[in-house]
Amino acid sequence: MTGSGKSPIDHARDLNVLIQANPKQKRHIIQKFYAQMVADGEKETADLVLTIRSMMEAGESIGPKIWEKITAVVFGIIFVSVLLAIAIFIPHPTQFQIFVFRVVLALAAGGLGAVIPGLIQVQAGPFVRAGGAIALFVIVFWFNPPQLLVGKDSQDEDHSPIDVTLKLTPEFIPHDNKRVWVKATFTNSGTRQVSIAMFGLRLWKQQWSNNVTVQSSPTLLIFSDTYIKDCPPSICPDTSPNARLLPFSHVIILPGKGLPYEEKFGPYEISPEWVRKGFWLEGWAYTHEQDEGTCAVAGPPIVKGAFPQFCDSKKLGQKECYKLNDCKAAYSASVYVSFPKSSH
Repeated sequence: MTGSGKSPIDHARDLNVLIQANPKQKRHIIQKFYAQMVADGEKETADLVLTIRSMMEAGESIGPKIWEKITAVVFGIIFVSVLLAIAIFIPHPTQFQIFVFRVVLALAAGGLGAVIPGLIQVQAGPFVRAGGAIALFVIVFWFNPPQLLVGKDSQDEDHSPIDVTLKLTPEFIPHDNKRVWVKATFTNSGTRQVSIAMFGLRLWKQQWSNNVTVQSSPTLLIFSDTYIKDCPPSICPDTSPNARLLPFSHVIILPGKGLPYEEKFGPYEISPEWVRKGFWLEGWAYTHEQDEGTCAVAGPPIVKGAFPQFCDSKKLGQKECYKLNDCKAAYSASVYVSFPKSSH
């Protein structure tokens, strides 16, 4: 503010009003104004007023226009609202997701900061200095609260062993002698919450035994059904007459402490021959969390009907890492299934 109580912008507006009223006296009006301000000891203010007046005359705005303010606030609110919703529906984001969220949140903060009056300067590291809206962007992006929380959680992380069991139970459809459902019961007896990375079940012909694999006796396989968490598009979906690979439509979470989780799969259509003779049922389940680290899908099945390759997440780039058997799996006891006589 100047000694008259007016701001430089107010002085510039008044000066332009006088000039517009007497355009031929423009030079004289400016010289008179400048001389008076200098005489009052406000030369720096006079220089600033003349600069602002020139910008006004050229049609340039001083400060953000009203539509710019509204746009910045609206987009800032939208970004923040979307991130709050994502935080609810994605409570455990990946490192890449956290990075994207930080960038978007920093942009939203910068947009809001562009219309908030006041001055701010920040220095982040030896090479980054910023002010105004860019300073807010740097503050939000540079400092990483999620990483701080991860660091704190890692100190309190439960390293107790994974202890998950799997049980398969056939469920018949009344008056239907062709199809059967399979109920899978997952029980996590450990204290750690875990998620299922892969669940697969196989229906085998009557001649099958526990030492027979898909690789050794593919003709004994009736059907193989496999569901994979975060399955790559190069692997899922994939279907053939006797095998199916699908991504999980939802995440199976096992809270632990012996609480069972049940889910039905199927129905599976059985040929009349195996309805009459009976068939075997077996299942596997890999947990994403392991005693140390995590496991993830590493590649497609070696042969049709086999389960996909699973490896320690830190060894995914290692050739044939699935042969190391680093990933613990729950195996269901094989179940011999025969249809009720009333269904034959």
